[in-house]
Amino acid sequence: MLVPTGVCLSESGLNAFGYRHQCTGILALSFEGTVVVAGTTYDFESGTSFDSGPGASNPTWWEQPDAYDTPLVAACCGPYDYDLNAAGQAEKTPYVNNCIADSVQQACIGMPAFIEKLAAELPPDTDHEELIQGQMAKMAEHIDTHTDECFWSLYEQAPGPSGAAWNELGGTTYAFCWTSNDCATVTLGASRIDDWTTVHDIPDPDPVPEWATCVNWDDNNTSVIPTASVAVPGYDAVASSSLAPGASLSLSSTFGTQGLTLDTTASAMTTATNSATTAMIVSQLNLIGATPTAGPSADPKPIYDSKLALDGPLEPLIFGTKWVVTPGDAVFIAAVHFDGGSRVVEMVNATRSSFWQTSTGWEFAPFELEYEDGAGIIWTLTIDDLRFTP
Repeated sequence: MLVPTGVCLSESGLNAFGYRHQCTGILALSFEGTVVVAGTTYDFESGTSFDSGPGASNPTWWEQPDAYDTPLVAACCGPYDYDLNAAGQAEKTPYVNNCIADSVQQACIGMPAFIEKLAAELPPDTDHEELIQGQMAKMAEHIDTHTDECFWSLYEQAPGPSGAAWNELGGTTYAFCWTSNDCATVTLGASRIDDWTTVHDIPDPDPVPEWATCVNWDDNNTSVIPTASVAVPGYDAVASSSLAPGASLSLSSTFGTQGLTLDTTASAMTTATNSATTAMIVSQLNLIGATPTAGPSADPKPIYDSKLALDGPLEPLIFGTKWVVTPGDAVFIAAVHFDGGSRVVEMVNATRSSFWQTSTGWEFAPFELEYEDGAGIIWTLTIDDLRFTP
């Protein structure tokens, strides 16, 4: 059942659906923390912001501009009659509130990767650089395992009369500690929604596509995972390449095996070399899944969006003509949007992996990534015939 105008969804399972409304606005976050080592207190701070809406570009975090198909921020609501309701704040409020709630959720899902990237890009003259990077990694790990806590802390003050403005949420905080001495605070500087857009509002669509349906505000969780290359100081020779056709992924567990295909349009690998030391890192490795495709055989819901992105720079070891990654060193964020929900998890390389340079680019030996779910089931993603060309 389609929910009516003015009604928005936050949870699925209600035998109801809405339309996707892409939200236009801005979100700003700041991070600060303290760590005590041998009786000495060290402080660190950082922050970021991003714009959302049709065509909004955030090259620090994502290679592609924001788009209706994979929106950074979206509301899941009934249709909106712009002719009847264009001037009424009361009619707009449910859509704005749903947009703001989704922006906060997206911030909490994406924040671990944001923090990891900011830590890797710290200037080399930063005081106590390695110490701060280590604490930022622990901060990211804590948020990754406390996403709901993060959301409710930052969304504790609803938009409207109790907020900064009817279309803005700001000044809320999420404070936590991972030891008795090591603590951090995330502050939501502002989440402001200026407008929202349906597919029919995008200029000159030809042909006019159908409205995308949704069942909750989880449908766009895959979109917030960063795909931009990490700019590590000192690594100045950067080379990018694109995925070559033929790569295959196979997902297996105790439930069986299901093959997945790949869409190569946005998949990429970037390497960077330190010209002074000749050391090399992989600063970007993304695989964007074909949509839609079938899900695992035990749960064959259609998969609409899938993304596998390297979480932070990878420093392989060199042996002869091959670069080698030891088990546990390659951490990827795997994000999947399926019918009725989404999942964002970390997967690590369970096996030693290696890759080498060829006359046409880079080639990888088959390797496996693993994730253990809450029930103790090990999910294994086997990647084969992975090649990148300039």
